[in-house]
Amino acid sequence: MQAILNVFWQIALLREGPESLPDSRPMLMLAAALYALTDSLILLSSHLGGRMLAQSWEDFSLLRQLAGLLIPIALDILLLLISVAATLFYFGNLGRLRQTLTALFGVSTLLQVISWPCFVLLFFENLSVLWAFLILALVFVLLWSIAAYGHILSHAISRSFGVGVALAALFFFLNYQMFKLIPDF
Repeated sequence: MQAILNVFWQIALLREGPESLPDSRPMLMLAAALYALTDSLILLSSHLGGRMLAQSWEDFSLLRQLAGLLIPIALDILLLLISVAATLFYFGNLGRLRQTLTALFGVSTLLQVISWPCFVLLFFENLSVLWAFLILALVFVLLWSIAAYGHILSHAISRSFGVGVALAALFFFLNYQMFKLIPDF
């Protein structure tokens, strides 16, 4: 497990590509499950605005909130799957789908773990002095995510890093637009 985490970290640092990962369905499923878990933590932290930490459990229905996470997470994963499959198909590299998705899910999971404390800390009133620093940290992680996605995609489609980053930015834009359309859960 340590070796796989190291490969994800090396990919996140733009030192290795998705071809460094085994072409494994169980690894893809594990990476997707961990991505869904960290995605739910980020969404729950963002949506609740820290209320889970600041208010009592009786003030809202936690079960309803958790159930409401399923739709955006499923759509997020589905959009990524369709976008990557379509991109790889277009460039004639559909055989690289499993490794590419595994890399994207694994790297995203690592970056979400890094950013999650910032999401939680944003909602503590007594930390308002650090608010600008936290926002800058989140912007840094967003830009790092786009660069890492671009790196992975450029390896997967055998094109330049610039093409990969342009595709990654497009993926993030589409994802953002999709989330704007989803009503609050």
